[in-house]
Amino acid sequence: MQERSLAFIPAGRDPAGFGAFGLRVPHRKSLVLVGGNIRMDGGHNKG
Repeated sequence: MQERSLAFIPAGRDPAGFGAFGLRVPHRKSLVLVGGNIRMDGGHNKG
């Protein structure tokens, strides 16, 4: 499975102060990726 979403979501600022884009998770919540062989490749989810 390969996710190639074209929706870039502003996600605030990274620790260096640059604009960040990608998945946003509400405060005090977790993003859980379930499965095997999941990796991030240039902003694309592969699993």
